[in-house]
Amino acid sequence: MMAISGAHALLTNIVLAWNTSRMDGVVSRLRASGLPMEDDWLRRIGPAHF
Repeated sequence: MMAISGAHALLTNIVLAWNTSRMDGVVSRLRASGLPMEDDWLRRIGPAHF
């Protein structure tokens, strides 16, 4: 049971890290295209929000 729990936690962390990386890339591209992105708004979102 502990092995399954540990594997589940690891998988969850990998997915969260991947989502965070993708979100950072999207924000960077949007800012580079000239779209204003408020830092206050970005502080409130998270990779698991949706």
